[in-house]
Amino acid sequence: MIGQWRLLPAQNLLLRDDSERRLEPRHADLLVYLAENAGKIVSADDINAAVWGGQVVSDHALYQAIAKLRKAFGDDAASPRFIETVPKRGYRLVADVQRLRTAAETSNNIDAGRQHREQRTRWTRWIWLGVVLVAMLLATLYILHTKPAGDGASPPRILVLPFDSLSPEEADDLIAEGFAIELAHALGGVEGIQIIGPASARMALSEADMTSIGQRTGADAIVSGNLRRGDGQLRIAANLTNAADGRLLWSEIYARDDRQIFAIQTEIADMVVSALENVLGIDDVGEVTAVASHDLKAYEYYLLGQHHRHGRSQASLQRAIALLNQAIAIEADYVDARAELAAAHLLSTFYGDVPLKQAVALAEPHLQQALQAAPDNAEVLGVIGLSHYLQGAFGLAEEYLHRATDLNPNHAEGWTWLGLAQRQQGKLNKAIVAFTRAHDLEPLLGTTAINLARAMAWTGHAGQGEQLLLQPTSASLDKPQTLRVLSGIALETGDLVNAHKWAERALDMDPSDELSRINLAMILAFLGQDERAAPAVAALQPGVLAPGRAAQDLLDRLALAAPQLLPTDFDGQLLDRLRDTANIPEIDWRLANARVGMALYFNGDFASAAEHLHKAMDGREHAVLRSDRDVFVCTALDDSLRRIGDAETAAHWAERCADDYERIVEHGWRTLVTAYVEARLAMLNDAHDTAFVLLERMVGNGFRNPQLLTMDPLLAPLRSQPRFKAVVSTLTDLLHQAWQEIDQASNRSPTSD
Repeated sequence: MIGQWRLLPAQNLLLRDDSERRLEPRHADLLVYLAENAGKIVSADDINAAVWGGQVVSDHALYQAIAKLRKAFGDDAASPRFIETVPKRGYRLVADVQRLRTAAETSNNIDAGRQHREQRTRWTRWIWLGVVLVAMLLATLYILHTKPAGDGASPPRILVLPFDSLSPEEADDLIAEGFAIELAHALGGVEGIQIIGPASARMALSEADMTSIGQRTGADAIVSGNLRRGDGQLRIAANLTNAADGRLLWSEIYARDDRQIFAIQTEIADMVVSALENVLGIDDVGEVTAVASHDLKAYEYYLLGQHHRHGRSQASLQRAIALLNQAIAIEADYVDARAELAAAHLLSTFYGDVPLKQAVALAEPHLQQALQAAPDNAEVLGVIGLSHYLQGAFGLAEEYLHRATDLNPNHAEGWTWLGLAQRQQGKLNKAIVAFTRAHDLEPLLGTTAINLARAMAWTGHAGQGEQLLLQPTSASLDKPQTLRVLSGIALETGDLVNAHKWAERALDMDPSDELSRINLAMILAFLGQDERAAPAVAALQPGVLAPGRAAQDLLDRLALAAPQLLPTDFDGQLLDRLRDTANIPEIDWRLANARVGMALYFNGDFASAAEHLHKAMDGREHAVLRSDRDVFVCTALDDSLRRIGDAETAAHWAERCADDYERIVEHGWRTLVTAYVEARLAMLNDAHDTAFVLLERMVGNGFRNPQLLTMDPLLAPLRSQPRFKAVVSTLTDLLHQAWQEIDQASNRSPTSD
């Protein structure tokens, strides 16, 4: 017994009353090992040796195994009742453990549990006896799936693949795909099941068969089919396949008038839900809400626009906007089309060059009308949350996105945007929960893996973040963005060799990508290779001098590694851009003041620095740059105020800096920036010996920026000390060794003629 649960290792089962949890064999072995060592801390190495037999496995594999066990128990990592994580030491089973007394007792419990479940499903099966096709499907699912109902059980995962078009019209390919997305959306509104997202569904089509698709996506059952349109008629074939072995479980053909396309979506969704409800014994599965009918031409434009909106490029978003406007011109009260149109406008400021103020102005009327017509529409609420997030109103964004994901737990984009809003407020642990949910729903979409990997790295688990991105099912390594994130994660741990490798690969993949160019220049600057970094910086296009947020983030880091490489008065140009803009969002104004203020601080103009940093930080409730970097900015403001003699204001900011630091650490932040801030706080308190200890520890944990140490005004009292010189010397040696390794690897690589 583990708490109230009975573990049956031979059957890989957990039993409690009428609830049953089936574990993967390896996870059952792990639980046995934890139970044998109940109350003791067991390290990852101990677990690896005992459970995996010493095989080389990633930290992520163990993390996932522990997460699956917690899920089976319905446990909470933050307040564990079963499995406790002991930071940097391992795991401990904290529940009471008692051994089973006899095999006969175990057998009787299994029989009793099965008898109870049979009684529970008998009446339901009788009711549905007359539905022959469904009964056959349910019987097969009962044999092949063993996921029972109950609190903490994993919900069945359904994947709806894009339907094939059998029509000669090219546009019908996108119509068929959109039909499948809308079918998945109908299923997504049903409680008790999990719908894998449309992006992963598209990417899964590259697999050879249904079994491979199931393995790659983690799907339990797969809906597929085809669609043919012509002469006002519609023929749709739908299939349900067991992902475990690829067997066809159910198939149906619908030949109707094309105006009945919405009713067909509802019918197919009903069939899938009936299977889950009646055979798998999932008592709390909700009902399918009938798919709303629309003008067919408006619906066609909506599906085409939806497809292009998910393209996430400037060209695809503009195409989406044109199509969705046509849908609304035909059907003015088309709520879903208005939500998609608003999202396309807002994302144009992120993936394109549309100013945020303009994008919000274009999106707002559609969101207002959609909200009035459908105040409980999850997609509408989600896009409203996105709008507030982009404008810097992170708390308000979080509120809307919580409502959206509560209404539709299968809203993958909503979970992603919720995680971003929480992350920007410093709530990193909560953001990881949201990013994990988004990644579960879109396991093949690179952006969900990237957001989760970054958050893992910022909580001090860079290795797990890296492994997540390197898994072929988690992200695409043929995208420069993924490679740049891998480069950043390597830099977070001080692994400059791999940081350089990933940065080079990103730029090789797309030599015209400005972000990849800046990223490589930054890594070269960290390595002390200014001569090699300079051409990359010099080749930047003039538009990058008024960059988007992603480019500016990299340029900020470059400014701390090699400020001499940036154009003259680069920071001043940020404010010039503000002065030339009539309507600029406050978040952009704060960002510019923070960046200009930091440049002035490092140049020794403390009065001007204090003025700009105060504008950036005063009155703000959420992060301007990023939570850990905001605390860095806070300490720079405090130091600037002290140097210009404003002791009273400096004391206020000193208290706030310390409080903000404690808060973000409490919320999970464990980055090199937080470590550096801790050393700066020690200097502000004149604790020089403590600062030395922290700086030396930082170097051991991966800090590799001697340039910052030598130009930071707050560290000036330490620079004459031998201990400080030793830290800088150690860093210089580490950078030299890293570059030697990179240079030797480059010389060993074969060159083309």
